Amino acid sequence: MPLTPYIQEAVSSNQEIFQFNGKQAEKLLSLFNDFNADINQVLESDLKPIKEMSDEEKFKKGLAIKIDRKTHSSLRNMIDEGIKSKDWYYEISDSIFSSLGESEGCLFLLLLASTSPRNMLTSNFSEASLIYTGFKQDIESNEKLLMEFIYSDERPKDFTYDEGSKWWDLNLVQSMSSYGEGGMGDIGAKLNNIKKSLRFYIESGAKLRKTNLTSYLSKRFDPYSKTIKGIIDFEGLVPKRAKIFNFAMNLLEPDYNVNIKNKTWYFVTIDSWMIRSFYPYLPKNEQDSIFKHNAKYLYMQNKIIQFANESGLMPHQVQASIWTAKLKQEGREVDSFTKAIQNKQRSLNRVNERLSEITMDLKSTIQGIYNYYMITPRLSTRPSTGFEDADREEEAPF
Repeated sequence: MPLTPYIQEAVSSNQEIFQFNGKQAEKLLSLFNDFNADINQVLESDLKPIKEMSDEEKFKKGLAIKIDRKTHSSLRNMIDEGIKSKDWYYEISDSIFSSLGESEGCLFLLLLASTSPRNMLTSNFSEASLIYTGFKQDIESNEKLLMEFIYSDERPKDFTYDEGSKWWDLNLVQSMSSYGEGGMGDIGAKLNNIKKSLRFYIESGAKLRKTNLTSYLSKRFDPYSKTIKGIIDFEGLVPKRAKIFNFAMNLLEPDYNVNIKNKTWYFVTIDSWMIRSFYPYLPKNEQDSIFKHNAKYLYMQNKIIQFANESGLMPHQVQASIWTAKLKQEGREVDSFTKAIQNKQRSLNRVNERLSEITMDLKSTIQGIYNYYMITPRLSTRPSTGFEDADREEEAPF
């Protein structure tokens, strides 16, 4: 039986008031979100903004998940264990801007955030490099089709990047297809944010400014919203999903913050590894649900800010430290950005010895990655270099 008419009826009618416990409220909120209906219209008019509720109220209403005492202690220990990685975001941001300049650096970092779902840093950087380079070539050689692609309202699930695609003549699309053995993974989760990033660049006249970009994005953040969808306004060119939004802010300007109602708010990237760190005792389906629930995400974001205030670190430094410690607990090493790029450069040199004759800076590495996938034979027909293995990961930090 279709539920849409019942939800639409509930939205337009508010004749009775029902009481829900935390679990029931959570399911109802999720249901309304799935149908893109505004639950605020059927809630009591005196509902307090989420941030103004006490933690206990949030727990009861299913708007936050309590962190047990033992995990609090564990998280503080993890900050110390991963402290060597605290400057992870500074390193990436400074490296990209130093190499590409402000406007190109903004575009690349937006693409890095957009291609981050389920990607480790090595493959994340490769995908952003392919899209960035293909896009720049298409501007010169196929601008009309490129604009049609960027501004098309095609649903991500209908998009294809094989040779039969209507967009196949774009270098950008061919680069997606050429990556790895089966093309870029999870493209449906990345495509809209990739298009938004490219539109940012086009609509700025190829003159993106970091201050303008961070100001535009931060104004879409409202931690005092009454609805879980309202915490971040994803309309316009705002990267969708709280994780991608916060990751973009951290990459563009790690220390960026906003002052709202006399409280300083920082942007914190929270991914699956961070959720496992905060809630190791929850089943996976409950951990995964946090990504779709902005209020629960906001609760974790605020906790990171509290830990930062306690430790004298910036929130993004706390997050990077916990994240690194968690991966190490799971037996996974975390390279610095510099080391990851050096490994990439060595892999490229093994494929093309001529590259070893020049000094490979970050810009030439980006171009080298594009040449590797677009010019050399397909992965299945060329000898193994070890380069492809570095890009293949089951699950990603970002």
